[in-house]
Amino acid sequence: MAIVTVGITATLLAAADENRGSLTVQHVDADNSAIAVWVGGSNVTVGNGWLLLEFGSTIQIDQMEAWSAWYAIAEVAVDVMTIMASPMTATAYYGTVSGVSAMIPTAGTLGAASIPTSAQVITWLQAASAEIDRALAQAGYTTPVSDGTTAYPMFADLANLWAAARALQALGLDNTSGLTETRSQAMMAEFWERLKAISGLDLSGLGLVVSTTGTAQAVRRIRSIQISRVDKQHLTGGGSEYMEYWPAIHGLD
Repeated sequence: MAIVTVGITATLLAAADENRGSLTVQHVDADNSAIAVWVGGSNVTVGNGWLLLEFGSTIQIDQMEAWSAWYAIAEVAVDVMTIMASPMTATAYYGTVSGVSAMIPTAGTLGAASIPTSAQVITWLQAASAEIDRALAQAGYTTPVSDGTTAYPMFADLANLWAAARALQALGLDNTSGLTETRSQAMMAEFWERLKAISGLDLSGLGLVVSTTGTAQAVRRIRSIQISRVDKQHLTGGGSEYMEYWPAIHGLD
């Protein structure tokens, strides 16, 4: 929570943050309870944006809109005019939308109106993070991995790789050649191979914490994770013959 003093000039409430889950703004100034406050992006002006009409009024800004920088401005000059801004951080995940964009520059800038949208990309980052954490937990580590650890960039890069593959699949066509895209297949295969390799390493020296639970300790003795499909078929080729496979990382065959 942050109490912000607002006057007749635009006041920054929250800087741009692509990881913000939402933004709640409330009029909390009882001394100036009848003075309206306007809230919005791009240095909001009176009459343009969201209106907090009086004391106690609240607006809830959803995830996509909340990523922008948000400002507030009062309709009338006052000595003290306060509102409360409460940015909520999105569910933790590895990787970033900008990291995904860097992997697939031909897809253009990922945002609210792109294909896929940045919100969809975040969903894929969360899915990738769940797969990463599941594999690490089975290898005996405490998850999620803190962004302050030496190993964290590896997992962020892996999540970006998964989400970039999904973004290419959503596009359907290769923006460079105009043909049906195939890069996502190689990217997904790379994701699983790298996850298998990383999970088999001793990561305690890179900042990961070995779990103290009995189940995790028992799993920790497993040196590797099966990378075949549940139906026992393996990756055998590319192009039209390739079918995305899901390794049986939830247990040994």
